[in-house]
Amino acid sequence: MGKNRDRLCIVAAILEAASAGARKTRIMFRANLSYKILGKYLELAVDNGFLTFTNPNYEVTKTGQEFLARYKLVTDKYSKIQWPLQEINNERKSLEQLCLKPDPKTNTNASIK
Repeated sequence: MGKNRDRLCIVAAILEAASAGARKTRIMFRANLSYKILGKYLELAVDNGFLTFTNPNYEVTKTGQEFLARYKLVTDKYSKIQWPLQEINNERKSLEQLCLKPDPKTNTNASIK
């Protein structure tokens, strides 16, 4: 994972952690979140119908399971296109280098000013 996770990633981590039913502390450790951040996202997940709270456990709802399944599909698709996109970007940079104006003094390419 990158430095900071986005909202989707955090919600998915919470749903994964609570998939078999879990208390707040277990979700916090499994999702690797601070208590403050967990509280914010648990509220969001409950408000959106992804989780239910039956004291003391949180459980994933059908809506939460559907969200998690869709999230996994999207992240899988995204990871499959990452490598080809990077190759295309590298090829583009290579082509840009070929378009630079030659510098007769150093016999190398220089940018156009």
